[in-house]
Amino acid sequence: MLRGRLRVKLGDRDFIMGAGEAAEFDCQIPHWFGAAVPCDVR
Repeated sequence: MLRGRLRVKLGDRDFIMGAGEAAEFDCQIPHWFGAAVPCDVR
């Protein structure tokens, strides 16, 4: 993440990532991600 806030759902977990953070996970776990607020996520 370069800027913005990203909502990540990973299995039963749901969290918000911010600028400077990264996520690594097993892609076989059900997942979804998108903007946490109407803003520009990069």
